[in-house]
Amino acid sequence: MSFSLKTHEFVARAGVSVLDRVNPYIRLSEGHTPPIFAQAGRFFYEGGQVIEEAELPEWFTTQWASVNPEVKEEAGFEAKPKQERRRAS
Repeated sequence: MSFSLKTHEFVARAGVSVLDRVNPYIRLSEGHTPPIFAQAGRFFYEGGQVIEEAELPEWFTTQWASVNPEVKEEAGFEAKPKQERRRAS
């Protein structure tokens, strides 16, 4: 799946708009730097260019560490087992 800022996608069925897909994303930014989006288990710039994990800036990794694991999971990132969550807290 490619990056999309359209969080809700609808289709027409029998003349009625029906929710077809939800595309949650996480947006993080710092100062005047361009925001980085996390969606479907990948990282993107606003224009849709993929960012490899090794290329993420330090400010992002610091902020990413503070994002709730359940929110990360909603955005398509693998959740840590509950035991690891408790130890990390």
